[in-house]
Amino acid sequence: MPLRTMTELAETVPAKSDEIARYVRDVIAPANVSASVLCAFGEVDRAEFVPRESRNLAYTNFIVRVKGAYNENTEVMSTISEPMLVARMVDLLALNGHERVLELGSSTGYQAAILSRLVARVDTIEIDPTLAEVAGRNLERLGYSNATAHAGDGAKGLKERAPFDAIIVTAALKSVPQSLMEQLAIGGRIVAPIGPHPQECKLSVVRKISAEEIVVEEHGDCHFVPVISDQEGTWTLQELQEMKEKEEHEEEEYKKYIETKLQGLKEWLVQRWEENELSYEDGIGVIKYQFMEILKKTKGQFSEEAILEMVNFIFAITRPAQKKESEETETEPEELAEAG
Repeated sequence: MPLRTMTELAETVPAKSDEIARYVRDVIAPANVSASVLCAFGEVDRAEFVPRESRNLAYTNFIVRVKGAYNENTEVMSTISEPMLVARMVDLLALNGHERVLELGSSTGYQAAILSRLVARVDTIEIDPTLAEVAGRNLERLGYSNATAHAGDGAKGLKERAPFDAIIVTAALKSVPQSLMEQLAIGGRIVAPIGPHPQECKLSVVRKISAEEIVVEEHGDCHFVPVISDQEGTWTLQELQEMKEKEEHEEEEYKKYIETKLQGLKEWLVQRWEENELSYEDGIGVIKYQFMEILKKTKGQFSEEAILEMVNFIFAITRPAQKKESEETETEPEELAEAG
């Protein structure tokens, strides 16, 4: 549906307050989702699920980070996802009202509340017991009686409540764990970010056509915090630590490479300047070319400060000549006047 039409539709959605109405119109409608999903967002106040210190972000399209007991000693932070992304994921489930849905990653319960407006039953499971308790309290306090929060390893699913017509995963997977596929009903679908790295995922819809056949559709790039588990298709804490150490090592190597290239470039520029083979404009051109080469080799790992440093360096070594040229230009009219 065209954005203008979606915006007009959003303006007709019943909302609990003018602030929520603006949020639905300005943040959710651009996701181009169904009218039923728009209405669900109009019924649920995100501010009720956002930590007090982040309430200013409640009606924006920003991620809200949430600290829980499980991740207290790790650098993996739970989050409340961007509302537009939540809307897209919920819309991709193609819900019609009768479904039993499993959500992996409750956080504080916001997405489960949205889902509860669209389906018969929602079970949401959170690996962090503190957050599972928070989500459960929020859902109960706000009257979302068809949504239940559970503490546990979501990658194992919730066998006692299966089968599920739809499963939504709010953290990154390498692949769909077999336990989730087994708990998905025939004809059901899973919406999840899937990829080789939590920061390099595709938003995917996995449809279970039969016990033997599945179909996967991809709906663009995304990045999420990882699903942490010992189940296949997820990440262990050890893997994440190894990944972090590898990335830190690569970053150090990039820095060394850049420092070496910059020093070599400075020496080359000084040499050309001393041989009268370099102007300020030529120097800037050389820097631009060299920077593009560095960017290619370092996957874009190059700071604005480094670029400014090199531009200032060129300016410093060519400044005396620029000043001299300027002075000569300024004295020309006087000399001509005396000659006249």
